[in-house]
Amino acid sequence: MFGYRPPMRPRPYGRQPIGNGSRLSNIEYKWKALWPTLASTIIGSSIILCGLLLFTLEIASLALIGKFGTPTGVYGSGVGIWTGVFIMVAGVLIVVINCVKSVRLWALIAFCATIAAAAFAIIDFSINAARVDGSRAAGEFDSIFSDIKSIAGLAAAQLAFGLVAFLLCLAFIGLYIYTYMKIKKR
Repeated sequence: MFGYRPPMRPRPYGRQPIGNGSRLSNIEYKWKALWPTLASTIIGSSIILCGLLLFTLEIASLALIGKFGTPTGVYGSGVGIWTGVFIMVAGVLIVVINCVKSVRLWALIAFCATIAAAAFAIIDFSINAARVDGSRAAGEFDSIFSDIKSIAGLAAAQLAFGLVAFLLCLAFIGLYIYTYMKIKKR
């Protein structure tokens, strides 16, 4: 069965082996050594939590809107669903940075995803600010019916978590820029 085995060809001089045997370059080693793993894990986990809360609050809000047949427009846009997904993806990419070999590449990918998530967070909290303003003008916060108060309260909660998610995205962007500048100085 193993009678014929072709001879192994030696690897050309100067080539690194493929896979786990390859060494880290100097810049990759600096990124791996200087990356703040604890801070990025806390920020990434918090971003995932905010994205999940935005997602679930929007589903609850749409369920109450559907129950009462509230006019759509800003209310029925589902902004929390797609914003929550983008924010959760950015958070997962931030958490993944600590588990991979090429920290520089994955930090750059997470940085780009976090910029996109920050843009979606801006859209989310601006639409929710319009929802809260409309609810305040219609007097929904002062209603005697608890379900109508819940529609306004869910929009206010989404506004709060959208702002928190945006600030967490800015924190990661600042962390990435700080680490990048620290590595460039060395």
